[in-house]
Amino acid sequence: MILDQGEQGDIYAMSADGSGEPVAITQGYDAYIWSFAIAPDGKTLVLWDKQARLQKVDIASGKVTLLAANGTGDDQPFHQLAFAPGSTHIAYAEVSRANNANTTDLFVQDLATGQRVQATSSKYNDYAPAFAHDGAWLYFLSDRNFAPTPGSPWGDRNMGVAFPDRGEIHALQLDPSAPFRFREDNELTRSADEAEPAPSQRSKDTAKAPKEDKDTAAPKPARIVLDGLAERLYKLPTAPGMSGLLLASKDFLYTQKGEDLVSIAIDKRDPKVETFAEGALGADLSADGKTLLVARGSREKLEIALVPAKAEMPEDVAPDTVRLDDWRLAIDPVSEWRQMFVDAWRMHRDFAYDPALRGVDWNEVRTRIEPFLERIGHRAELNTLLGLMASQLGILHSQVRPGDLPSDTENSAMAFLGASYAPVADGLRIEEIWRTEADLVALRPPLRRPGVDVRAGDVIRRVDGRPIASLAALRRELAGKAGQEVRLDLTRAGASMSAIVEPMTQDGEVMASYRDFVEGRRHATQELSAGKVGYLHLRAMGPDDIASFARDYFAQLGKDGLIIDVRGNSGGNIDSLIIGMLMRRPWAFWARPDGTGVHTTNMQNAYRGHVAVLIDERTYSDGETFAAAIKSLGIAPLVGTRTAGAGIWLSDRNRLSDQGAVRIAENAQYAADGSWIVEGHGIAPDIEVENGPHAAFEGRDAQLESAVALLQRQIAQDPVRPLIPQPLPPLGSPAGDVTPLASR
Repeated sequence: MILDQGEQGDIYAMSADGSGEPVAITQGYDAYIWSFAIAPDGKTLVLWDKQARLQKVDIASGKVTLLAANGTGDDQPFHQLAFAPGSTHIAYAEVSRANNANTTDLFVQDLATGQRVQATSSKYNDYAPAFAHDGAWLYFLSDRNFAPTPGSPWGDRNMGVAFPDRGEIHALQLDPSAPFRFREDNELTRSADEAEPAPSQRSKDTAKAPKEDKDTAAPKPARIVLDGLAERLYKLPTAPGMSGLLLASKDFLYTQKGEDLVSIAIDKRDPKVETFAEGALGADLSADGKTLLVARGSREKLEIALVPAKAEMPEDVAPDTVRLDDWRLAIDPVSEWRQMFVDAWRMHRDFAYDPALRGVDWNEVRTRIEPFLERIGHRAELNTLLGLMASQLGILHSQVRPGDLPSDTENSAMAFLGASYAPVADGLRIEEIWRTEADLVALRPPLRRPGVDVRAGDVIRRVDGRPIASLAALRRELAGKAGQEVRLDLTRAGASMSAIVEPMTQDGEVMASYRDFVEGRRHATQELSAGKVGYLHLRAMGPDDIASFARDYFAQLGKDGLIIDVRGNSGGNIDSLIIGMLMRRPWAFWARPDGTGVHTTNMQNAYRGHVAVLIDERTYSDGETFAAAIKSLGIAPLVGTRTAGAGIWLSDRNRLSDQGAVRIAENAQYAADGSWIVEGHGIAPDIEVENGPHAAFEGRDAQLESAVALLQRQIAQDPVRPLIPQPLPPLGSPAGDVTPLASR
């Protein structure tokens, strides 16, 4: 185990039954230890640390020996380390300099001599090494299947090619004399007394799981030869689409295909692939290769089963399931809060983007803030201290994630209709029902869903028969009813009527309000530009937002102008996908000779009009990176106010014990000339426009109006020229060459 009783973490050993005191294996280790693996013989362990080192540790003496160091700049470059059965060699995946450090190579290393060889070519992503039961072969996963989807640049909303199902299983022959157990015999390899089974008999044989080996003696260690290893490469005769993990027993391989754990029979006649466990979260194999640990379910309801390593999981796993329901862990909140404070302090020390911590005396920060731990009585108060500590470094991207805060599970969750109201005599008048894109029926708020006849101006009198005289009464009657049918009794122009609706959650209310904002800006753009300028908004920079971009961008390719609004954008990581689309330039087109019909440009789906981008002080993180790219590459003018200035990128890998966090910004961002950018300053607009508070309250949007006016001027000065094919010359006259395009 890794314990951090001192200033750094060290590896300790203790009895598996919990008795006795932990004994230090390493002492005063000089870096953050990611993890470690123990050799089958129990004499050696190998650890990998944040200094991008792989180190061997002798368990008896604690002696540390460097095995490898990685120079890619990735501080966690070693993955999925596996020991050979005889504990003589290790195999692991290591981040490669090739492919922009996005892939890993496989290495095999002799622990006694330190000799290591690169077993794969660096061209592909190779990972998940698994030694065969006798150590003669090394199986691994490799992303080498490239079947493009789509296979061409044509089609609706085509933003590029993807290569799903890349993972294939390969094998390296460690022992040059070892036969490949997936190669079917022929007349040269089949023994004289081995008859070829009839097809019918073969199908019966392969339907059965391989028989247990009666000889329980451990196999003789293989002769592992590292010289020429990369040339002894084999591919298993299995379909692609494998990923994640790879485990090897004597008779089966286990890996993931989609969300399922599958088994592959090590059978040269029929390497049958079967679903072992649907929806498996993970798996591991016992040292003797006879038992599989399979995790299923969810974090809230986890199921761990220890089952025989066969072709299929038993139908009834109850006898093999680890009993977790009655586990009870005693937590001392005060001790846990102190531990989390120290962990957060350590992780900032070890992970912050500036190793010098901006010149801040980090020990002094701890000394000054730590005493306040004696005075807190709630997890939320710990967050206050964590935020105070992190703020000393002045990193604008730092964020406190709450963690395990107490919650009131008995209190009814609020429910909403997606509207604004005004009190009137004996009820609430619906002032406005929030809008969304009419085509997206599933996203409509409750009062705009199909079959619901409720309009602005209607007065809500009762909910489920109870009178409504105020907004508080409406909130009270809707509480706990999200997703349930609720009856509204209303009046419209003096006439009584009723409607059945399903209120939405608070999260649904937030998104409905956002979509109403977007629809309002879209309609305003339409009216201000007489339909010549399109509008789209990006709320953040994640999967939902690239989907939103795909929905809205391509549908407006025919507009003369386009506004991309990233005001209030909370960030993510998809900026390059959108920038790539905006950088497409049409240089040619296909058309009928008479010019009729819809012309197709090359590059396909390239936008030909003028673009403006809206930014403000709440444009954050990757929203700012998007704005910076727009400005740096000269794609479009920025309109609005300077962005937030949170320019140090981060991840979620620095979690605390209760899954809370103080996110630590780890990667500074630089312009192409090497200058430090964004952090603490933000991205300034080309045209600065403030949205005054009073005008904004009245519904005005000066920034949007300015962007529309700007685009109208650009369209007038540089109109989008129609694509008109010139007459075809007579037969015998060749076509012409191309000339360089103008700057836009």
